[in-house]
Amino acid sequence: MARSYDEILETMRNAYYQQAGVLPQRCGDTDIKLRLLAGELYSLCTNIEWLKKQMFPTTASGSQLDLHAEQRGLTRLPGSKATGLIIFSLNMPLDHDLLIPQGTVCTTADGSVNFITSQNGTISAGTTSTYISSEAQFSGKQYNVAPGAVKSVVTSFSVGLSVQNSTPFSGGTDDESDDELRARIMDHMKNISNGINKQYYIDLARSLDGVYSAQVTENTNTHAVTVYVADRGGRTTDAVLAQAAALINSNRPLGLNIQVSHPQVMNCEVTVSIKPADNYTFTQAQNNVTEAIEDMFDDLEVGQGITLARLGSVIIGAEGVANYSFGSSMADKPANDGFLWYKGTVTITEMT
Repeated sequence: MARSYDEILETMRNAYYQQAGVLPQRCGDTDIKLRLLAGELYSLCTNIEWLKKQMFPTTASGSQLDLHAEQRGLTRLPGSKATGLIIFSLNMPLDHDLLIPQGTVCTTADGSVNFITSQNGTISAGTTSTYISSEAQFSGKQYNVAPGAVKSVVTSFSVGLSVQNSTPFSGGTDDESDDELRARIMDHMKNISNGINKQYYIDLARSLDGVYSAQVTENTNTHAVTVYVADRGGRTTDAVLAQAAALINSNRPLGLNIQVSHPQVMNCEVTVSIKPADNYTFTQAQNNVTEAIEDMFDDLEVGQGITLARLGSVIIGAEGVANYSFGSSMADKPANDGFLWYKGTVTITEMT
C-alpha cells in the first residue's frame, strides 16, 4: 500500500533532523522544498500502486481490463437498446394522412429517457391512431420501461399528438461491467481455447452478434458434440443459428461430428407476494420486482438452473421491497444440459 503524504513528509523531516540536528522551520525555505518533494513522491507512489493493479486481470479496471481481454481474443460486450411499440393518437380524425417520420423522439413523464421511432408511420385520414416500432435512444437497462411510461412527443408537430406505450419496452442491456468481463477473462484463462476443448466452440459461437450464451455437450457413446446457442433471454434466430453452424463446422477437426442447435426453452412461472417498503406504493414495488426478475432471466445462460435463493435475492434487492414470500408451488429449477429457463407468467401480489 502506498504511503500517505503525511507519512512521507514526516520521514523526510526526521531524516533532515538526523543530518542537521534541527527540524526545518515551518514555512521556511527548507520546509517548503520538503513539502514539494513529498508531494511528488506521494504522486509517484500512487501511480506505481495504480500500475501494479492494472498489471493483472484480477485487479485491472476500465480500459486496462479491456487490454487484458484483447490479449485473449475477447472484447467487452456492448449493451443493447430496448425496443417496443408507441401509439400515436389524435383527439379527432383529420381529412388527410398525417406522416410521423422515422426519428421522431418521445420521452417519459420526467424526460429522463427518450425513445425514437425506427420507421415512418402514418395516421390515415379518418382515423385517430397508429402503432410505430421504436427503440431507446441509447443502450441500457434503464430503458426497459413499463407500459404507460412514454408520455409525450419531443419532436414538434403542427398538430397535437398524444403518445403512450401500451406494452413494455424490453431488451435493453448495459455494457458489460468490469466484474462480468473479468469473470469471462478468468474463465478463458482456466479453459484455454485450443481447438479441441469445449471453450473453443463456446468462444466461436459467442463471437457472433445474436449469441449471448453457448453450451457444449458430448455424447459419450457416439462422441458426437452438440453446441447449444441462445440469445439473451431466449432463443436466437434461425439465421444466427445457421451462421453459428457454418462458423463452427468450418473450424472443427476432421472426423468430429458437431451439431449446432437451439436449446429447449422451459417456462418458469413465478408467484410471489411482496410487502412494499415505507414511502413506496405496491405498484412501484411491483414494477421494480418485475423488472428485476426480467433482468435475472435475461442473464441466464444455457444449462443454468434457478434456485429460490437466487430469485429471492433478486426480489428483496429490488427498490421499494421490504419483504417477500413465494407461492407454495415455487421450487428450484434444475440445471440441465441443452435447457434454457425462460420467464413465464410472473404473478406478484401484495402481502397481507
